[in-house]
Amino acid sequence: MTEQMWVSLAIQIPLVVAFMWFVLEINKRSDLSNQNRDVLAAAANQKRDEEWRAFLTSQREQYITALGRFAEELKFHGGMISILNAALLAKDPDMAKTIVELQRQQMESRNK
Repeated sequence: MTEQMWVSLAIQIPLVVAFMWFVLEINKRSDLSNQNRDVLAAAANQKRDEEWRAFLTSQREQYITALGRFAEELKFHGGMISILNAALLAKDPDMAKTIVELQRQQMESRNK
């Protein structure tokens, strides 16, 4: 090899090393940035999931409470209907046939 080639090589080797260092440094910083982004995203997802879990738990409790109140109201109204039915039948014993006929007609109209 000639002296000119050695000089050229002596110039190119530091440039290649500097370029390799630069590429590795950019890659390292990019990886660090990606890791930070992933940590922040995981924390945000965790918070979102906890908020949804709390909301759904609260909603379920409210639903169960409302359903319990509805059941109580339904039971109360069922009792009132039984009382009214007994009073009606006591006043007019033939009304039982009419009630049965009305129930039959109502069932037939639902099945159509």
